[in-house]
Amino acid sequence: EGSFSIHNSGGAPLTITGLAIADTSGAFTLSGAPTPPFQVPAIGDVPFKVVYHTTNGFIRTTLTATAQGGATVTAQITGGSPPVIGTNPQDNLDFGNEVTNNPAPYNPVQALDITNTGSGPLKVSKLSIVNEAVDGGACPNYAVNPPVTVPFTVTANSQKTISVQHTRPYLGGDSACRLYIESDDPVRPAPGLPVDLHAFTYINCKPVALINQSSPLSYGFTDAGPSPTLRISGSDSYDPGVGEPRTGSGECQNG
Repeated sequence: EGSFSIHNSGGAPLTITGLAIADTSGAFTLSGAPTPPFQVPAIGDVPFKVVYHTTNGFIRTTLTATAQGGATVTAQITGGSPPVIGTNPQDNLDFGNEVTNNPAPYNPVQALDITNTGSGPLKVSKLSIVNEAVDGGACPNYAVNPPVTVPFTVTANSQKTISVQHTRPYLGGDSACRLYIESDDPVRPAPGLPVDLHAFTYINCKPVALINQSSPLSYGFTDAGPSPTLRISGSDSYDPGVGEPRTGSGECQNG
């Protein structure tokens, strides 16, 4: 149980019209608290206790006192065995460097274990990938694939493995974003535990064949002017295919 009190620092009595715990599961109850409405004397206190009744898992909720006129004050209360979130690899997922193979060869799909080393279950409520360089905007360069349905629970001393994919290697260059894992670990409030994502890839600079002609081709005799010409030329640019942009700023690998 925990001891609380409502304090009135003013020079007149304070009327409390509400005193309630947000969680309604019965895990917490009030003990020794007057039933609202009640008064707190000037420069005085009204003490009471919050009793925790043992339950499975970890519970975090709020206690709210409401004064006459609508002013409120809240306190956070917790009970049970908290989960402890972590990842393996820890805090960083490196997809490799296609240019130097250092620290590892490029691999577009990486496994990430979401671990719970606590003694209570861990509830993961959100997975989000953001681009910190643009104030937390969307990052289309990475995705959890296959998609994972949230929320999900990781039991005590257990783990859940997800796969993260570098989805746009054709852009080339240095690609860095951040995965946030939001959960009920009290030490890791929203946006959650961060995991840095990093990859470096080539731009595909293979030549693209282009056919250029100045006028319709004719294989017969004509005196209307010079014969049309057929030219096949190479272009040192990347042809990524339908619907993919021709952009990039990384290294080129010709072949």
